[in-house]
Amino acid sequence: MIESLGTPATLVITEPFAPLAASFSRTLGLAEAYHVAAVAHPVSTKDDAELGALAATIVDLVAAQLTIDPTDPTDPTNDSTRGAEQ
Repeated sequence: MIESLGTPATLVITEPFAPLAASFSRTLGLAEAYHVAAVAHPVSTKDDAELGALAATIVDLVAAQLTIDPTDPTDPTNDSTRGAEQ
């Protein structure tokens, strides 16, 4: 995984697929699930303005997940389920 090379990563996914991402992490034997920022489903029918508005709802979360210290258990952005309820 790219994280093992020291590059932070976050998965942007629609809400119905968030549990699949967590399951996939376990299947790969990852100790921690991927960071996830979930948005409302579906996105395929949204125009550029709607997608921009959707992105605006998770931009702070994604930025935080990409700049955290993954070894800091006190950092609330280390919770990979955060964002799934958005």
